[in-house]
Formats: sequence, structure tokens, C-alpha cells
Amino acid sequence: MSHHHEKATSELLRAVQKVLVQGLQDPRAEGSLITVTSVHLSPDGHNATVAVSVLPEKNESKVRGALEHSRAYIRREAAELLALKFMPQLSFVIDRSFKKQAEVLQALSKVAAEREKSAAQGDQPPAAEQEPPHGKP
Repeated sequence: MSHHHEKATSELLRAVQKVLVQGLQDPRAEGSLITVTSVHLSPDGHNATVAVSVLPEKNESKVRGALEHSRAYIRREAAELLALKFMPQLSFVIDRSFKKQAEVLQALSKVAAEREKSAAQGDQPPAAEQEPPHGKP
């Protein structure tokens, strides 16, 4: 990816995020936190896929509808913030990677807490986790 393409992608991400922070006038987006997580700009610069994270999660489908409905407005407002030769057409997708990461971290925290509790009670770790005595593999 060229430096110009990377810069355009980065600037587009910031501009779309700024428009979304100012708020949409669509009631489907009210009460939702919308965060731009990434932008994929096509090699020719004519299309951009904007990945967004939505909280609360239950509002994802409504917010996606609001974003698609407001696509022309978001594009126009973002274009005013950018110095691009051509403003790409925007499409929106929901990014659920943060939810998956949070679930994994929660599971790891639970395992760590159980191990700490077990160690505090003086329990022996399961046989698979015990180290073999010195001198024997």
C-alpha cells in the first residue's frame, strides 16, 4: 500500500469518526455509541468500507440501518473535512471483533481467578499441571 493510500485511509477514518461524533439526526442511532474501528479503501479510491463498533450491542442492526440511510450525509460532511481529489462511496459493516476480544479476556480472567482461589486454599494443581520431580522426565 502506498503512503498516499495509507494517508487517505487514515484521514477518511478520522473524518467519518468526527461526523459520527457530531451525531446523526436519525432516531435509530440515538442512545448508541458508534466508533469507527477501521476503514478499507479500495485500491482505486472509489469505494470505502467503514467498520464500526456499536454499543449497546442490541442496537447494532438499527444503527447499521441509520448509517446506510445517512450514507450520503456522512460522505458529504466527511468530504468537507478532507483534501481528497475524490471522495469514495461509503458502505458500513458492524465490527464485532471487540466483543470477541472481550469474551476471551473475560474467560481468561475467570480462569486466572479460579487458579488464584485454588492456590489460596492450598489445593494441588491437576496432575497434568504438576511439574515432574527433578531428574525424571
